[in-house]
Amino acid sequence: MCYCDSGLAADICCNPLLLGSRIAQSPLELMRSRYSAFVTRNPQYLEKTAKLDALSQWNKTKGSQWQALTRLEIIAY
Repeated sequence: MCYCDSGLAADICCNPLLLGSRIAQSPLELMRSRYSAFVTRNPQYLEKTAKLDALSQWNKTKGSQWQALTRLEIIAY
């Protein structure tokens, strides 16, 4: 199963993105793939898909650990 908790196999979920054989089609798919990159220790993918200043800030924070990926749905009225 994929690390992003999509319920799909990694080979059809995030792995194609991490390997560069396809690009994310939505912000949610991008964030899921970035979480999988973090879990699998793939900083190259994080660098490729993040603003450098945000990644630099993340790298400076020692001991950072992702606990989970939670998608929030915002409804505008």
